[in-house]
Amino acid sequence: MQRPQQLERERCMVRDPRRQSLPRRRVLLGATAIAATTFAAACGSNRTATDTPKSTPVTPVAPTTAIPAPTTPTSAATAIAGVTTTSPAPTAAATPAGTPTTAARSPLPVPETFVPPTGTPTTPLIVFVGASMVYGLGVQRTETFPAQTIAMLAPATYDAVNLGVMTGITLAELLPLAPKTIDPLYAASRSRNILVLGGTNDLGAGASVDEAFARMVIFCQARRRIGFKVVALTILPNSVPLSGGRTYENERQHYNANIRTELASYADALADVSADPTIGAAGAQLNREYYQSDGTHPTARAYAIVARIVKAAILTL
Repeated sequence: MQRPQQLERERCMVRDPRRQSLPRRRVLLGATAIAATTFAAACGSNRTATDTPKSTPVTPVAPTTAIPAPTTPTSAATAIAGVTTTSPAPTAAATPAGTPTTAARSPLPVPETFVPPTGTPTTPLIVFVGASMVYGLGVQRTETFPAQTIAMLAPATYDAVNLGVMTGITLAELLPLAPKTIDPLYAASRSRNILVLGGTNDLGAGASVDEAFARMVIFCQARRRIGFKVVALTILPNSVPLSGGRTYENERQHYNANIRTELASYADALADVSADPTIGAAGAQLNREYYQSDGTHPTARAYAIVARIVKAAILTL
């Protein structure tokens, strides 16, 4: 399994292809590239054709019409068991309690390529986080489920950031990175700050169901303490083989059961994509109309179903 190489953050305008008369949706995307030397030291020399690291960060070009970027908060609301307090926003990439020590290796660079804000942002923000399913590997940028979700939310306007990683990231790796790559996006001035957590690769990387789920809970609880409203996705079927006689289908069913039953302890809404019979049933990954030939990554049609379910979850917040 490949290790992450870069976060994609492209600023673009999204239009719902079915409603061409609607105004364009603003989608704020941004990224920095991982230096080749850092990537090589962390992950070794094995790469796929899509894993070519760049030696220098890529700075996105601001559009002619600037969209206010999220600003780092000076404080954040903390909601724990019905008690609301105020705590300082994180200033360093502190590792949350319970984070595996192996996750601390070679952190990704801190995004520093945001367009300077033109004022205090008030537009609601949606941050999509996860691995290649969130990134949208194998489909056009307008066909990813984050892009389709924003289009389906029209005519409402959202700022949105796709922090999906193209290859192989796990929650074990996201945990120590989040304070510098995710938390600074929160702005108390916004009407809502929403985080959508899609699938990661912990099960495929060898973690047990309990280990993977514990990481998810720690990750989501930390973002809620900042002030984010968290939407959790169940995980879809996958053809990835597991070691030790385990099957991915059994593991994901157990994992999804934990997501559903423990939701109130770590998230604000559930996008139960696995409950959809077309894309979530056992063996659905063999249907080439909805899954690509690798039996792992959804097609644009499947992403449309994911987007519809995620939209419904967002509207409950």
